[in-house]
Amino acid sequence: MDAKFGSLGHDELIDVLCAMKADLAGEDLSFADMHNADLSSADLSGAILLRADLNGANLSNADLSYVDLSGASLSFANLSGAKLIGANLSGAYLFKADLSNTKLLRADLSYADLSGASLVTGNLSSANLSGANLGGANMVDANLIGAKLMGANLIGANLSRRRPDRRQADPSVPYHGPERRRGNRRESDPRPEDNAEPTILEPMDVEPLEDE
Repeated sequence: MDAKFGSLGHDELIDVLCAMKADLAGEDLSFADMHNADLSSADLSGAILLRADLNGANLSNADLSYVDLSGASLSFANLSGAKLIGANLSGAYLFKADLSNTKLLRADLSYADLSGASLVTGNLSSANLSGANLGGANMVDANLIGAKLMGANLIGANLSRRRPDRRQADPSVPYHGPERRRGNRRESDPRPEDNAEPTILEPMDVEPLEDE
């Protein structure tokens, strides 16, 4: 941890970090005790948080791009909406953490403990989840395109996709699907003569031919 933070106690450190929310990019906070800290919307991009204690911390909507959180403790932490693009979370503890709607593109989550975590609508495309524990994780609508899951534990994980219920569609929204029209078959029939009314011929008085 950087010397300017090393001499601070837990409460003092939290106060300083909260005051510096917008200017924590690249800071070295390795092994720092930041449990239950409110760092929502903080800029921690590129910061070093190696083995830091962030249990129960609020990091919602924070910028954690390319941060080093390897071996860090983030159990019960709120990371919803956070930006973790290219972050190193290898071996991190994220038990029951909230990672819903989080951007984890190309993040390294190898051997991380994500058991019971919420990853609903999270973007994990091209993320490394090799050997990760995802047991019981909620991954509804998560984007796993290109993600590496070799050796990952997915027992009890929810990987379902939600489908819209047509019965609950908004009636005020106009329907633009194909429309079936019932036209006049007689008018639309290409062979009207087949459907025309039969002509009734009245009997005619025919004069007999005179003999020559």
